[in-house]
Amino acid sequence: MRYVRWNQRLNNEPSRYYYINSEHKERWKEPTVIKNKGEQFYHSIFVKSLYFDAFSFQAAAEEKQEALIVGTRSDSQFRFLRKKLATILRIKRRPFLKVFAEKLISEYEEKNILPAVCHESLRKTLTTIYEMQPRIFTSLNLEQKKIMVGLLQILLESNNKNVLPALLSSAIDLTPDEQSELEKLFY
Repeated sequence: MRYVRWNQRLNNEPSRYYYINSEHKERWKEPTVIKNKGEQFYHSIFVKSLYFDAFSFQAAAEEKQEALIVGTRSDSQFRFLRKKLATILRIKRRPFLKVFAEKLISEYEEKNILPAVCHESLRKTLTTIYEMQPRIFTSLNLEQKKIMVGLLQILLESNNKNVLPALLSSAIDLTPDEQSELEKLFY
């Protein structure tokens, strides 16, 4: 597997996974799970394997049942591979998102979304959640942002801090390191 982060979007296309056979020929490509929502995280992942030599990349709609043999997009090995690739991408993207998390906090301060007396734990919580899943923060209007920040503040000030990691874990596919980070943040 080879991961590449590009400085700019390639040919105005989304970031992609490329599946390469043993003869270095592209067998299939598809958009990655990460959708750029303004953070300019352009990337490609190239996966080369003998596994793709006889692989059938037929459309999922054409597949009538679970694959009986390996080598299709519906077989468990390929689904496992895609899940692992998504985890790798999230890990690679996380440091990149730190910059955007800082911009989010600055914006929230400028627009008075953060309370006048804002504890560092609230800032850290917002930053951590943004780094794990920035999608949560996209397309929110001003009122929704204030509600989300207010609810996080109430949870942080309550004796029910342990509710938030469980809630996030149920909504976001977290790596073991991310789960551990959340637990440390709230205990």
